[in-house]
Amino acid sequence: MIGRRPTSDEPVDANGWMITFADLLALLLALFVLLFSMSTVKREAWDALVIALKEQLNPVLRWSEPMLQRERQMPRAFTAGAVDLDYLAGLLREKFDDQGLLASAVVQRLDDRVVISLPAALLFRPADANLATDGQRVATALAGALNRIANRIAIVGHTDPRPLHDNAVYPSNWELSLARATGLANAMYAAGYPYALQAYGAADGRYYDISRSRSRAERHRLARRVDLMLHQDKAAER
Repeated sequence: MIGRRPTSDEPVDANGWMITFADLLALLLALFVLLFSMSTVKREAWDALVIALKEQLNPVLRWSEPMLQRERQMPRAFTAGAVDLDYLAGLLREKFDDQGLLASAVVQRLDDRVVISLPAALLFRPADANLATDGQRVATALAGALNRIANRIAIVGHTDPRPLHDNAVYPSNWELSLARATGLANAMYAAGYPYALQAYGAADGRYYDISRSRSRAERHRLARRVDLMLHQDKAAER
């Protein structure tokens, strides 16, 4: 009889509710598929995400001038995190070896940081803190290579121990080394680098760390440099 309640002797299907639950899940899935089909993906944000993932998974990506220009104009799709220093050192060596602008940079993995050393002659004219043409291009390449690496970076200017001539723009090597560090930092900001940079001047404070087995001219050349020191902790966004 229709509508008759089962007696105690008739079996009861305890799993009957699962049929209704499965129907509900199917309806929800159909709803989500319909909503997704009606949505649109923001092309610029998607392209930025693809480029970021490609850079992380393919460390030998070449940084051409058109690519750097596109990188500066690309919206940030997500906030990057600090990168492990051992991995970072290998990544930067691969990237710089493949990039003509940065081929002369020296990447070192020290105890608590990765150091990128750039010869001053590549960036500046003698006794000057204004970036030369090649220096501007190097700053642009650095900003493009590092703008998705969120490790804190300190820029340190160095000089050799020889005093500046009397009519120099800067009164001493201390001011010159600091001006060079801040000049590179400002150029990287102008090229789109998104994190806070720290700038310091060391003058000839690290000159005597260079081996005395080298000639004086070689020691002076190595002393005139700008170091980017990448630390393990994350930088603040500007």
